[in-house]
Amino acid sequence: MIAAKDRGRRVRNILQSSTSPYYALFFVSGFPALIYQIVWQRALFTFYGVNIESVTVIVTAFMLGLGFGSLAGGTLSKLERLPLLPVFGAIEIGIGLFGVFSLSLFHRVALVSAGAVYDGRSTR
Repeated sequence: MIAAKDRGRRVRNILQSSTSPYYALFFVSGFPALIYQIVWQRALFTFYGVNIESVTVIVTAFMLGLGFGSLAGGTLSKLERLPLLPVFGAIEIGIGLFGVFSLSLFHRVALVSAGAVYDGRSTR
């Protein structure tokens, strides 16, 4: 019972601290990853059909991204003089830029691997 009270007190202290907006920002930054997963999965469905391979590729890429991101983030967080918030922001901007160009990249890869027709204008 005491452990539960201590945990509640610690959570309250975190929520009242000056770092709370950073925790919220970090939490919200995960939603685009889930949206990318859905969009990329639908894009692969248009090229390769709805099959287990398309789902496996997307889930595998998503999990590899989480794993490598955690590994790299853990390594970067140990560097003392590295400004972590700007680095995190730069990484998020890079992910966003990749998201903007990823569907075009998928179409070009599908040309080679699935024989899809790409007219350069369509996003589907």
